Amino acid sequence: MATQIQDIEGEKLPDGEFHVERWMAFLWADATDNDDDVFRYKDVAMERTEAGSQLVPPEYAINIAWAGCVNPVEAEPLDIDIGEDTTFHVSQSFEFHQLLEVGETYEVQGTIETVEQKTGDALGEFHLATIEYEAVDASGQPAFSTTSKLIFKRGDDG
Repeated sequence: MATQIQDIEGEKLPDGEFHVERWMAFLWADATDNDDDVFRYKDVAMERTEAGSQLVPPEYAINIAWAGCVNPVEAEPLDIDIGEDTTFHVSQSFEFHQLLEVGETYEVQGTIETVEQKTGDALGEFHLATIEYEAVDASGQPAFSTTSKLIFKRGDDG
């Protein structure tokens, strides 16, 4: 039986890992119109930073978190009963502890910190979930922390 969205507060998400390939960072930089060559070329990154590799655009950390752990927008791995639900990604914040580098494997842990039932004029009743992720590099050093806020709005107003 599926879990109700309001019952997942405090749940730890399955741990996972994500390896950043060069082409991923390159395409992400292209897709986000990030023209800084440190995100495309190893030699430029090594020349301009202390990095030993091509850098990963910082906003790519959300992909590392969601692909390495659980993408809360999909919700399927959580086995949540969201009915005819619509999920909105409301906000994202990051705290970086080091440069993110191509070729690195990041281990990710996540926790659903809060789930609040809310009512709004435009949406009616919905749930606002706050999900915290922590990522470490292969040596166990903190890489980044990120907080996702999502709205789960049931189409059947459940």
